[in-house]
Amino acid sequence: MTISQPFLRAVSRRPSIEQKVLTILRGDQSSIDGDQRLIRRQTHGPVSLSVQDWTLFQHLRDRARARGMRIRMPSAPFVHDDELQLLAWLAHGQRVSGDQEPADVEQGFLDLILDCSRVLDRRGLRLPPRSLLNR
Repeated sequence: MTISQPFLRAVSRRPSIEQKVLTILRGDQSSIDGDQRLIRRQTHGPVSLSVQDWTLFQHLRDRARARGMRIRMPSAPFVHDDELQLLAWLAHGQRVSGDQEPADVEQGFLDLILDCSRVLDRRGLRLPPRSLLNR
Protein backbone atom coordinates (compact mmCIF):
# COMPACT_ATOMS: atom_id res chain seq x y z
CA MET A 1 0.00 0.00 0.00
CA THR A 2 1.37 3.38 -1.01
CA ILE A 3 0.62 6.37 1.18
CA SER A 4 -0.03 9.57 -0.71
CA GLN A 5 2.52 12.36 -0.44
CA PRO A 6 0.01 14.97 0.83
CA PHE A 7 -0.89 12.69 3.74
CA LEU A 8 2.75 12.53 4.78
CA ARG A 9 3.07 16.31 4.47
CA ALA A 10 0.05 17.24 6.60
CA VAL A 11 0.97 19.70 9.33
CA SER A 12 -1.05 17.62 11.78
CA ARG A 13 1.20 14.61 11.09
CA ARG A 14 4.41 16.46 11.99
CA PRO A 15 5.92 16.33 15.51
CA SER A 16 4.39 18.94 17.82
CA ILE A 17 7.64 20.94 18.01
CA GLU A 18 7.79 21.13 14.20
CA GLN A 19 4.16 22.29 14.19
CA LYS A 20 5.04 25.15 16.53
CA VAL A 21 8.14 26.11 14.55
CA LEU A 22 6.14 26.01 11.29
CA THR A 23 3.63 28.36 12.87
CA ILE A 24 6.47 30.74 13.75
CA LEU A 25 8.08 30.39 10.29
CA ARG A 26 4.77 31.13 8.61
CA GLY A 27 4.34 34.25 10.74
CA ASP A 28 1.14 33.40 12.59
CA GLN A 29 1.54 34.91 16.04
CA SER A 30 -2.07 34.18 17.03
CA SER A 31 -1.62 30.40 16.70
CA ILE A 32 1.26 30.44 19.14
CA ASP A 33 -0.82 32.07 21.85
CA GLY A 34 -3.49 29.45 22.27
CA ASP A 35 -5.15 28.75 18.91
CA GLN A 36 -5.22 24.96 18.61
CA ARG A 37 -6.25 24.64 14.95
CA LEU A 38 -2.68 24.05 13.75
CA ILE A 39 -1.14 22.67 16.91
CA ARG A 40 -3.39 19.68 17.58
CA ARG A 41 -0.94 17.52 19.48
CA GLN A 42 0.53 20.27 21.60
CA THR A 43 2.72 18.94 24.39
CA HIS A 44 4.34 22.20 25.42
CA GLY A 45 2.87 25.46 26.62
CA PRO A 46 2.36 28.50 24.40
CA VAL A 47 5.46 30.06 22.92
CA SER A 48 6.14 33.66 23.77
CA LEU A 49 8.52 35.45 21.43
CA SER A 50 9.75 38.99 21.84
CA VAL A 51 9.16 41.56 19.12
CA GLN A 52 12.86 41.25 18.28
CA ASP A 53 12.54 37.46 17.87
CA TRP A 54 9.42 37.80 15.68
CA THR A 55 11.32 40.32 13.56
CA LEU A 56 14.22 37.89 13.22
CA PHE A 57 11.87 35.17 11.92
CA GLN A 58 10.24 37.69 9.60
CA HIS A 59 13.68 38.45 8.14
CA LEU A 60 14.32 34.72 7.74
CA ARG A 61 10.97 34.32 5.97
CA ASP A 62 11.70 37.31 3.69
CA ARG A 63 15.21 36.09 2.84
CA ALA A 64 13.95 32.58 2.16
CA ARG A 65 11.29 33.92 -0.20
CA ALA A 66 13.88 36.13 -1.90
CA ARG A 67 15.89 32.93 -2.54
CA GLY A 68 12.82 31.47 -4.26
CA MET A 69 11.72 29.30 -1.34
CA ARG A 70 8.04 28.86 -0.67
CA ILE A 71 6.62 29.41 2.77
CA ARG A 72 2.92 28.76 2.98
CA MET A 73 0.23 30.80 4.67
CA PRO A 74 -0.26 30.05 8.39
CA SER A 75 -3.54 28.21 7.82
CA ALA A 76 -2.20 25.89 5.08
CA PRO A 77 -2.81 22.25 6.10
CA PHE A 78 0.23 20.88 4.26
CA VAL A 79 3.98 21.50 4.49
CA HIS A 80 5.95 22.56 1.42
CA ASP A 81 9.34 20.98 0.64
CA ASP A 82 11.02 24.35 1.18
CA GLU A 83 9.55 24.61 4.67
CA LEU A 84 10.91 21.14 5.43
CA GLN A 85 14.32 22.32 4.20
CA LEU A 86 14.18 25.31 6.54
CA LEU A 87 13.22 23.03 9.44
CA ALA A 88 16.21 20.81 8.60
CA TRP A 89 18.56 23.81 8.53
CA LEU A 90 17.17 25.10 11.83
CA ALA A 91 17.58 21.65 13.41
CA HIS A 92 21.13 21.50 12.05
CA GLY A 93 21.80 24.96 13.46
CA GLN A 94 20.71 23.77 16.89
CA ARG A 95 23.25 20.95 16.81
CA VAL A 96 26.44 22.37 15.35
CA SER A 97 28.85 25.16 16.04
CA GLY A 98 28.78 28.28 13.90
CA ASP A 99 31.75 27.11 11.83
CA GLN A 100 29.84 24.28 10.14
CA GLU A 101 27.60 25.39 7.31
CA PRO A 102 24.75 23.82 5.34
CA ALA A 103 25.60 23.50 1.66
CA ASP A 104 24.56 26.24 -0.78
CA VAL A 105 23.70 28.85 1.80
CA GLU A 106 25.13 32.38 1.66
CA GLN A 107 26.71 33.68 4.86
CA GLY A 108 24.00 36.26 5.66
CA PHE A 109 21.25 33.68 5.27
CA LEU A 110 23.25 31.19 7.33
CA ASP A 111 23.63 33.78 10.10
CA LEU A 112 19.85 34.27 10.15
CA ILE A 113 19.29 30.50 10.35
CA LEU A 114 21.74 30.18 13.23
CA ASP A 115 20.21 33.16 15.06
CA CYS A 116 16.73 31.70 14.67
CA SER A 117 18.02 28.29 15.83
CA ARG A 118 19.33 29.92 18.99
CA VAL A 119 15.99 31.66 19.59
CA LEU A 120 14.21 28.33 19.31
CA ASP A 121 16.66 26.75 21.76
CA ARG A 122 16.16 29.59 24.26
CA ARG A 123 12.40 29.06 24.03
CA GLY A 124 12.71 25.32 24.61
CA LEU A 125 11.81 24.42 21.03
CA ARG A 126 14.50 21.86 20.26
CA LEU A 127 13.67 20.31 16.89
CA PRO A 128 13.79 16.50 16.95
CA PRO A 129 16.47 14.52 15.09
CA ARG A 130 13.80 13.56 12.55
CA SER A 131 13.82 17.19 11.41
CA LEU A 132 17.38 16.79 10.15
CA LEU A 133 16.10 14.29 7.58
CA ASN A 134 13.57 16.68 6.07
CA ARG A 135 15.84 17.62 3.17
